[in-house]
Amino acid sequence: MKDSDQIGQDIINGVATGIGLKLLTDEKYSSDDSFLRQNKEFQGLKNVKIFRIDPFTIKNRRSTGNNPGELNCDGSNIAAVLEKLEKDNELREQIIEWMSVIVPEMKKVSVRTQNIDSSKGLFFEEDSGNRFPAHMVSDGTIYALCLLVAVLTRVKQPGITIIEEPERGLHPKAISELIGFIREYASPHHPIILTTHSESVVRSLELEELYFVSKSQGKTQIKDVRKSGVDKNKIPLDTAWLTNLLGEDCHGKSWIYC
Repeated sequence: MKDSDQIGQDIINGVATGIGLKLLTDEKYSSDDSFLRQNKEFQGLKNVKIFRIDPFTIKNRRSTGNNPGELNCDGSNIAAVLEKLEKDNELREQIIEWMSVIVPEMKKVSVRTQNIDSSKGLFFEEDSGNRFPAHMVSDGTIYALCLLVAVLTRVKQPGITIIEEPERGLHPKAISELIGFIREYASPHHPIILTTHSESVVRSLELEELYFVSKSQGKTQIKDVRKSGVDKNKIPLDTAWLTNLLGEDCHGKSWIYC
C-alpha cells in the first residue's frame, strides 16, 4: 500500500481531473481557458490541505500561538486557533454546539495562557461542572474538536479539505454524527474528503459518497461504488463491503468525497 502522502496526492489528482472534465465538457465555456482563472472550483485546487491530527502532540505540548489564523495539519496549534476564534461568537457557538452533539457530555472548551512561558493550554468542561486539561481527556475528544475547527474555519473559501481517519477514538454513534456534520458543510466549491478503513464510517455513508482507492500493478485505482448496483435500503454498506458485494477490488483505503 502507498504511504499516506502519496494516497492523498492521488486523491487530489483524481478530484482535480473530475473537476476539469466537468468544466471542459460544459458547453457554456469556450475554448478560451480564461474561465479557469475565474472559476471557483479550479481556484480551490490552490487551497488543498491534508489533516493528520495527532492527539498525543496536542495533549502533551502546549501551543505557542504560532499562526493562530489556521489550524496546523497535525492540530498542534489548536489552542491558539481557538483563542483567536473567541472573537467570532457565531463560529465559536457552532464549534461548541457540534462538540456537544459528537461528545454529549462536553459543555465548554476554553483556553488558558500560562504565566511562565505564555503558551496556550486547552481546558474542557463537562455538564457536571468538572474541568479537565487536555492531557486528561480522551483522544477522541481532542480529535473531534480539531476536525470541527479544521472544517468550520475553511469551508467558506474555495478549496479541498482532506481528513485522515476521522473515526479515531470515537464511539460509532459519534462517528455517525461526525459524518452528518461533514455532509452539512461540504459543498461543490469546497469538497471534504475523508480517508478511512472504518466499518462505522462506511455504514454512515450514502452510496454516491463512497469510493475505494487501491493499488494495482503500481497504479492507483479509484472505484465509484455506485457501479456495484448495491441497494443500501436492502443491505448496509459496511456489510456489502465486508462480503465483497461492492467488488473484489474494494479492499484498499476507502474515501468519501462529499
